[in-house]
Amino acid sequence: VGIAGMVSYMASSVVMGFSSGVQAMVSRRMGEGRQAEAAEPMNVALIAVCVIAIPWAFLLFSTVSSYFPRLHGDAAVVDAGSTYLRIRLLAVVAVGINFSFRGYWNGISRPLLYLRTLIVMNMSNILLNWILIFGHFGAPKLGVAGAALGSAISTYIGTAYYFYLALRHTRHSGFLQRFGGGGTLGSLLRLSIPSMVQQLLFSGGLITLYWIIGKLGTAASA
Repeated sequence: VGIAGMVSYMASSVVMGFSSGVQAMVSRRMGEGRQAEAAEPMNVALIAVCVIAIPWAFLLFSTVSSYFPRLHGDAAVVDAGSTYLRIRLLAVVAVGINFSFRGYWNGISRPLLYLRTLIVMNMSNILLNWILIFGHFGAPKLGVAGAALGSAISTYIGTAYYFYLALRHTRHSGFLQRFGGGGTLGSLLRLSIPSMVQQLLFSGGLITLYWIIGKLGTAASA
């Protein structure tokens, strides 16, 4: 699960960088007094995340059996990790959307809304993991798959809550109304790509560390 979680993090890093781009662009609009256009970069980011994350996650999902076994030599680790990873990859698009919202809330100086969503997500994650891993409340006892499913569902719960908060608090800023043109997308990518590369290299380094330690055996990996 630890190794698979890190691969999932690396997969999500491709879209997590939109948080930095959205925050920079939204902050600038707020500083310029263009509050009615503040949500425009986030709107563009939400579309970009879907366009990038959905095919990217599908590619990684369909090729798990090709690359995950290379990270560890223990068949039991590979079997459990592959199951966990496939489920977590289904939430990559939700991770990208959530990070875009994070950039927006920080950009308009309302980080408490981000904090509220984190609390909702983490509490949901704890509860769903407890239910699905161990089979409480009549749910099936899913073990590793339950851990992945609980985390994936909680991520989407966070996404739904973000949309609820945005519809409630930011309609006046053009949420889901203003999308700008190619210039907005170009600026967003220019500001986001360096952060994406940073996250990708960081997670790649940690996966490499897991791979090296895995050469010492399963106990060493744990």
